[in-house]
Amino acid sequence: RTHEKIKQYNLRARALERSTCVRVENLPAEATKMLLELYFEKWGGPVEDVITIPSEQAAIITFKEEE
Repeated sequence: RTHEKIKQYNLRARALERSTCVRVENLPAEATKMLLELYFEKWGGPVEDVITIPSEQAAIITFKEEE
């Protein structure tokens, strides 16, 4: 079924380059830098930096190593 949908919609996939950063969106106002760091260290590895963008309800998480 999945293969048929890919053909039907002419979808293509490619591997993305490895990165040390992810952008997280739709964050609640109470999502602090510390909370984000703790969460992403638990699930993604050591965090190097967290930049919050309150006006966009977003943050950029930078990990110490590529994933």
